[in-house]
Amino acid sequence: MALHLLESRPFTETLNTFLAQRKRCLTTALVRQKDRLVNGNAIAVDASSVPVGHQEQRVRKAVVRDVKNKLKTVLEIVSRTLGAARTVFIAEPEQEPLMRRVLSHIQSPTPTIAEDLPPEVRLTSQTLLSTLPSSNHFLLLPMSIRSYKPYVDVDSLSSQKEVRLSASLAEWFDNAVQTIQSSMTSWLSELTTIRELWEARAWCRRRLDDDKYLSSSERASINASVDIICRQRAVELWKTVLSSMETDFREHLVSALSELEQLAGQGIFGGWHIISQSHDPWSRPNFILLDAQPSRYLLQSPTLILSPSSGPNASVPLQKY
Repeated sequence: MALHLLESRPFTETLNTFLAQRKRCLTTALVRQKDRLVNGNAIAVDASSVPVGHQEQRVRKAVVRDVKNKLKTVLEIVSRTLGAARTVFIAEPEQEPLMRRVLSHIQSPTPTIAEDLPPEVRLTSQTLLSTLPSSNHFLLLPMSIRSYKPYVDVDSLSSQKEVRLSASLAEWFDNAVQTIQSSMTSWLSELTTIRELWEARAWCRRRLDDDKYLSSSERASINASVDIICRQRAVELWKTVLSSMETDFREHLVSALSELEQLAGQGIFGGWHIISQSHDPWSRPNFILLDAQPSRYLLQSPTLILSPSSGPNASVPLQKY
């Protein structure tokens, strides 16, 4: 309002100034969140009273909570920026924009109660003069001066201008989503299990569904970005787990084959063999059944027992197989 009335700036420039300030706010929030660690007090546990497994669970819960808080911060900045801009500049189906209502109130020839306006924007010459430090001096002015109403072009905020303002909002939103994508990727990379990743994703979707400032297309756009990032992170987690399983299996297989080669070198190829025996001659020795050639059966498929092709249990043996 001050930019428009005092500096005679058009509404498009006024909105762009507001959006530029909010862009700096978003950038500042991302910089603050970048190096912020999980609150140490939230994950501090007494090692003497809490089992090791429970300590790890508390740490992981604190990490997930921290990721949610970071997402909440940036989503609220984007959401409230669009909500405030639409309230001030864009008309709703049943209500004019706040800027137009304020201008109409200023230009009104008779005082109005203006119940639909917040008290801080019910501007008149009297209210402005009364807020000045030397407002008592203005009481001595003639009534014609004290009741002065500046000319305000109420129709300056037309529907054609609202189209351009909506385009500016859409452009700012697209840039904001691109700005936060890299940060969201970094935050979600702190999650180390699919369960944690799915919990954060589900929370984000619920948060967007409950948002009253974003349009359906904007919610869908943010959800799509989050889904892409979560999908990439899920692939990374599965690849890590499968690679670890492959490494463990290879190590165990090499170790087992090495032991079997040693047994084969000793002339042991199968049967029952004593692995330990007590000095007591009356005690029973411990036996183990060794098969020095398990690789012969490693990739051999089990026998498939066929059943009649009809009936409710026709697919049971195949499922067992």
